[in-house]
Amino acid sequence: MKNVILDHCRRWWWVFLLGGAYAVILGWSLATPDFATGYWQGKHSFLEQFFKIQSSMLLMQSSSLAVFTGAMLLLYDLQRGLVRVVAVLPLTGRQLGRSWWLATVAAPAAWQIAWLSIGAGAFYLFHPGTTFPTVRLLLADLLIFLWFGTAFVIYFVNQATQEIRWGKLCNFLATVAIIWMMFGFALSLNAQKSPVKWALFLGLGLLMTFFGWWRAGQFIPGQTKTANRPRARAHTLLSPLPLKSLPGTHSEVGGNGGLALLFSVTFYRAFLFCLYAAVALPLALAWQGQLDSWSAAIKLVAGLVAAYWVLSFFTLTPALRQLRYLRTLPLSASHLALMLIFLALLPVLALGALTTGIAWLSSDAPVTLLVLNHFLFVLAPASLCVAVAIWRGTGIQTYVMLLLMLIGFQSASYRNLPLYLVGAIVAVCVLLAFLVARLALRRSSHAYRPPITPFGNFTWLGGK
Repeated sequence: MKNVILDHCRRWWWVFLLGGAYAVILGWSLATPDFATGYWQGKHSFLEQFFKIQSSMLLMQSSSLAVFTGAMLLLYDLQRGLVRVVAVLPLTGRQLGRSWWLATVAAPAAWQIAWLSIGAGAFYLFHPGTTFPTVRLLLADLLIFLWFGTAFVIYFVNQATQEIRWGKLCNFLATVAIIWMMFGFALSLNAQKSPVKWALFLGLGLLMTFFGWWRAGQFIPGQTKTANRPRARAHTLLSPLPLKSLPGTHSEVGGNGGLALLFSVTFYRAFLFCLYAAVALPLALAWQGQLDSWSAAIKLVAGLVAAYWVLSFFTLTPALRQLRYLRTLPLSASHLALMLIFLALLPVLALGALTTGIAWLSSDAPVTLLVLNHFLFVLAPASLCVAVAIWRGTGIQTYVMLLLMLIGFQSASYRNLPLYLVGAIVAVCVLLAFLVARLALRRSSHAYRPPITPFGNFTWLGGK
């Protein structure tokens, strides 16, 4: 078991190193005093204000840290055939499952907690006049551990219980609990001020963490049958092929296909997801009494523009995994690169145009300019992220780049850049993304390899 844990840590050392660096930043941020204290008298640099903003989003930042350095790494290993490798080891399924739990929950949580404490201690060392945030640090440590345990349930347990009795019910209950923990609690201002809801959140986190530990002990290599399911039901799902037409006759197949089908399915699905996110959260906050005007609601919608782009990107990823088929279309590399970038940006552009129109009709000019600025500025990191996905595929490198771009966008969006500067930045980034995507389609072979899907249906043994 020790060698399994050490092998996982040795292969993903660079992810743990980046996660530790971000944990130091997060620890420095949570040690920063509140804006109302005397520490903030006078002028402070943009970097200090950025750290304070990160401190105000401790719940979401700790969850992101756990997701990208926890069980997601194990999921990638399982997709690459890790079960075939460890099946020859003299270890039982219980020992393997518990080893993976220790490698993706206990060990990285202890690592991140240590660096989080170092970051908080470094702030106190350079600012001895401040109070050391003992309670806040302990709460952050507990949150990180619970998020690691929750991520293990998402990426390991939900895939390992598909074929067992009551497996689908367990997955459904776990999914409902995760959705509430991420959105019902984390995005509700009243929830974080309520001791009862805090206790419910921590209780659910502990329950899911222990559930992951218990299910890890029940692991049996090869217990999932996801790979065989489509093959076994192929005769019931496939319709018979039509007979060939007689010589001299003409037959047509109805319906849309090709690029028209790709645009319709991808755009409508991404736009509906974004529209739902833009409507549901303001309605929930208005119902709780947090929003009292149209201007506040529109500002909130504009502030969530990064979330809209994430939804749009994940909707596009199935198409990005089929580049070797899209490359067979009668399109040049330049046209295909433009099409993919435009398809990724179109849902955000459509929602931005709709929101800008509503802001122009129901609010004042500054709010309309703010909405236009946010929706336009997000096109810069969005286009670059699409280019990276075309170049390197939809793997962990792309998701790390997505996270870094979102953090950079979040930091720059607080600068209130003028509209002309935002337009220039977007134009340069879109042009750079087009050049990188076209070059990747022409020269890189990475995008044309059999894809390994990080989400959705996959085979545990092959992963392709």
